[in-house]
Amino acid sequence: IIMCMIVAVLIISTNLLTIVSIVKFKCLRKTSANKFILSLACADFLLGLALLSCSFRFYAPNLVNYFGNKNAEKISCLICIPCITLGALASLMNFLLVTLDRFVSISRPYLHTKWFSDGKIKIVIALIWSYTVICVVIMKIFYQYNEGDMCLWSVVYRRTFLLLTFHVFSVLTLSTLAYAYIFIIAWQQHKKIYIQHAMHRCQGNGTTCPSQRKDFKLTKMVAWVYAVLMICFIPFICTTIMLVYY
Repeated sequence: IIMCMIVAVLIISTNLLTIVSIVKFKCLRKTSANKFILSLACADFLLGLALLSCSFRFYAPNLVNYFGNKNAEKISCLICIPCITLGALASLMNFLLVTLDRFVSISRPYLHTKWFSDGKIKIVIALIWSYTVICVVIMKIFYQYNEGDMCLWSVVYRRTFLLLTFHVFSVLTLSTLAYAYIFIIAWQQHKKIYIQHAMHRCQGNGTTCPSQRKDFKLTKMVAWVYAVLMICFIPFICTTIMLVYY
């Protein structure tokens, strides 16, 4: 529970800093990527608040005995899970938007300004949040909570668990394919620059151009960050699926 609260505080603080920075500085709001990142930061901030509020309910239910009121235990569970699901699902969907924005920007740069205009970006973000809320409401309608049940999504929302799993796998699969394609394009461009310029030196000082090194390092960093994201998600998905059949 301590680890969960520490993670929640880190999520809240880092995303709050991101939100304040993008909102305060107008230059950061000019790009479509930062607008999607702002929406993603809001979703993660909501997720952090939900985790911080519900950590005791999930990991130390005995400490929150609700004075023996079983109905209060049920209500708290049915509030905590949808709130966390709303933040997590919104975060996944907004992460997919960021991925698609980068994918179009690199693979179809001539269509990027047309597809990602200010008006269309606002509409897409509004649709994503509306879709997320509708999914959470649908999932909440079909709950199954019995006295003594663990407050887990796979237990309380058995009927709609596949819906959540479908979203997680779809987003991770599409993001993986998109980032793989982006990395391939970036790698090919780096090779072309290397061949065409034949190891040109900047100002004759015997070093490669900083811009070239920076672009290649940025591409490798994106690949490593996404690999870490996948490593963190896969155990969670496998464990949750096993809980359904436990």
